[in-house]
Amino acid sequence: MTKFSSQSVAFWQWILSMVLIALFCLHLWQIFPLGILAWVENFSYDLRLSLAPSQEIDQRIHIIAIDEKSLQEVGRWPWSRNHVAKLVRHLFDHYRVNVLAIDMVFAEPDHSSGLQVLEGLAEKELRGDPGFQERMEQLRASLAYDHVLAQSLQGKPVVLGFVLNNVSANPNPRQQLPKPLLDLWETGHTKTTLPASENFIGNLEILQNAAVAGGFFSNPMVDSDGVTRRMSLIHRHQTNIYPSLALATIRSLLGNPATSIGFANMGANRTLPLIPQWIDVGNYRIPMDEQGAILVPYRKSESGFRHISAVDVLNKTLPANTLTGSVALLGLTATGLGDSAITPVQGRMSGVEVHANLVSGILDGRIKERSERLIWLDSAILIALCSLMILVGNASLLWNGLFATLSSALLTAVNLLAWEKINLVLALGTPMLAILSILLVNIGIIRAFPASDKKTEIPSQPSGSPAQEDHQKDDAFWEDPPEAWRLDTSKLIIKDQVTISSLKPPP
Repeated sequence: MTKFSSQSVAFWQWILSMVLIALFCLHLWQIFPLGILAWVENFSYDLRLSLAPSQEIDQRIHIIAIDEKSLQEVGRWPWSRNHVAKLVRHLFDHYRVNVLAIDMVFAEPDHSSGLQVLEGLAEKELRGDPGFQERMEQLRASLAYDHVLAQSLQGKPVVLGFVLNNVSANPNPRQQLPKPLLDLWETGHTKTTLPASENFIGNLEILQNAAVAGGFFSNPMVDSDGVTRRMSLIHRHQTNIYPSLALATIRSLLGNPATSIGFANMGANRTLPLIPQWIDVGNYRIPMDEQGAILVPYRKSESGFRHISAVDVLNKTLPANTLTGSVALLGLTATGLGDSAITPVQGRMSGVEVHANLVSGILDGRIKERSERLIWLDSAILIALCSLMILVGNASLLWNGLFATLSSALLTAVNLLAWEKINLVLALGTPMLAILSILLVNIGIIRAFPASDKKTEIPSQPSGSPAQEDHQKDDAFWEDPPEAWRLDTSKLIIKDQVTISSLKPPP
């Protein structure tokens, strides 16, 4: 059987290991993404979230839920805006909330009061009835529900939601977007890696002008497995950059401080796109990826925030100090209403709860960074650990297993240290599989192709064959040669250290 030299085995072992390392690095750089590696990486991220310590209910944030109980008592959604206005007044005047964020958009006028019908009567059938005309003027202000809601918003820290997308029709001219964070023209650049939306669904102008701010709520980053792990923090519409509902809420809570966005390539060649890296809001620096998104810092507790039924606020059934000084997020939680997301820790969650997790994480400084800038570090760690595995490739199975275990332990320790201490999310699943792959290469090649310094060996002959019998005769002859073939020591001549021997000729 042909054997390979040790040099040949080592060469092919090195080639195969390099191919595997290159394949894993190409996945990290998303040049050649592999679905199985993405799944493993997502699983390792979800595992780290689930292993985090349980957290108490965040008393700073309350969710005002339009739930089944509220719908049963007030009526089906959408409610008339006089109910929403009453809700806003009670939250600020009675319960003394600090900021109110509304996870919904008021895009169309509210005609549920019947004001249009009464105005039609006043202009036609009852035009000449002075009593009706007088009563109509008295009721007009209270029946204009959009104006009623606008008055309740006036002068209060209320953040309205809106939608940025590429599917809605041309916006209603009565709809309006809030003031943007930044106009790209001010930077001198027109290109950016931020995703852009061509259309929007905004609030009525009268309502948006009455509110202090607005933020979009329609841009989750859903992964291939259907789980929402990231949410856009900033988004682009035309040349304007707008904040998310969570970011706008944080700004309103802090008194709308100066906000600056850190871009890579700022001031460089203007043909290069601006790449967002972080955003400063007051004393908070929030890391972002190249798409302006952040990882949602989901709280592990199933009840991370207190949910308060909206009807209890309307009826003032709660103690007056229940919400004092807190951030209130108003949203739809009833089954079949509003948006929802599948999360890594709690299954399906309403959209308003996702925003609450974002606000809580920003206030706590728990936003983890995972961006393309870290791929260099991920690649360096992967290559370094796999190189150690290659160096011990010809060692015993015990040494290979020991090095693989130590490499995996070192990788896990570095990863958890970066996670806990500096809020970095380093790749874990991909380099772990790379280490395992190199270990399998080391074991498989050594066992399949045993190394030897001999290039060939003479095949053995089957027992009983003529060739085998001839070999046996030759061996017997030289073990006990005939007298005629024995060495005649009497005729040995040693001269100048050269030995000449002769054998007796056969008779």
